Amino acid sequence: MKRTLSKIILLVLCAFVSSAQSPEFNEPWKNPKIAIAIDPYEGNDITWDKLATDTRVVAIIHRATIGDRADRKYAQRRDEAKKRGYKWGAYHLGKPGDPIKQADFFPRHCKAGQR
Repeated sequence: MKRTLSKIILLVLCAFVSSAQSPEFNEPWKNPKIAIAIDPYEGNDITWDKLATDTRVVAIIHRATIGDRADRKYAQRRDEAKKRGYKWGAYHLGKPGDPIKQADFFPRHCKAGQR
């Protein structure tokens, strides 16, 4: 009985905490006052002129490498984003294999430090 009561109390507390979450963290893209960063990769299309109509989009964090290969659209999109004034970031998506090789490949491909 005590164990069942403890489980019920725990479930009620969890439900209360999750429902008490601030609305700004629940679908923040709907708030016109919150800046947005997008996270595309080569499989996503970007319509730059349409993207520019949403003034909340201020940054792009793009996958530069995956495993030991480069994202085919990374360099072109980096140049376009910077030309349009977006903040730019890059990341590596690790895959099974040689982690040292992947870690060395990432900065060479994105030319770390390039502005």
